Amino acid sequence: MDVRLFSGAGTHVLKQIDMEVLDFGMDRESFEVGVVKGLKTGSRAEQAGLKEGDVIVKSSYVWRCVDHFKETMKVVVEREGLEIEIEYWPRSFELAKSWQMIKLDEEQ
Repeated sequence: MDVRLFSGAGTHVLKQIDMEVLDFGMDRESFEVGVVKGLKTGSRAEQAGLKEGDVIVKSSYVWRCVDHFKETMKVVVEREGLEIEIEYWPRSFELAKSWQMIKLDEEQ
């Protein structure tokens, strides 16, 4: 069901949608200390191959994933002497109500 609350100049509408919640799949502290900690079982991060205790050698800028919904997280970790590159979408499988401005000619 669409909930339309705003029609502005008649070119856009504000629509309520369900969106995936931002979730890096591990404790935020992991990026500060450089080690994967608190890896969430079943998260996209775990499914992509991250493991508890992996040493984070480098990663994408966290803020890019916060600011850009479709941005993926790229992480290079060291595990057992090997560097492994892992990429995943930092969003949970949980949905939350959100608002999106949609151009009328792009509406589905």
